[in-house]
Amino acid sequence: MCGVIIKKDKSASQYRQLYEQLRDRIIRGEIPASARLASTRVLARELRLSRAIMLEVIEQLKVEGYAHTRHSSGTYIAEGLDYSAGGWTGPRTHAPVAVEISGQTTGLHLVLGYGQVREQDIAGGIALLKQYLVV
Repeated sequence: MCGVIIKKDKSASQYRQLYEQLRDRIIRGEIPASARLASTRVLARELRLSRAIMLEVIEQLKVEGYAHTRHSSGTYIAEGLDYSAGGWTGPRTHAPVAVEISGQTTGLHLVLGYGQVREQDIAGGIALLKQYLVV
């Protein structure tokens, strides 16, 4: 992938370097909305990384709303990313923010994914969860 440089001797892990570079390129619009990413096998081969690292990075980008997968078609950069009002504010959609839910009789606990999460995204995610939970 042109423009991605992974330094094997750097203190940051290969995963972290790749994730941050791809995320930053998406934020800056260098990888445009609706762009189809090459397969994880091709990307791993081009970048000389393990496919497991590629899968983890793509999954994290999907969890955070930067990308999505179309069945039997591939992974695409999300549309509708909001770059307005002083810079990146995250995806406009209220995609589920929770990546793990554990319910106990004492309450609901959410474990949030890594990334920039706005308060209204959390509120939107909780509202969506309440629609599907029977209390």
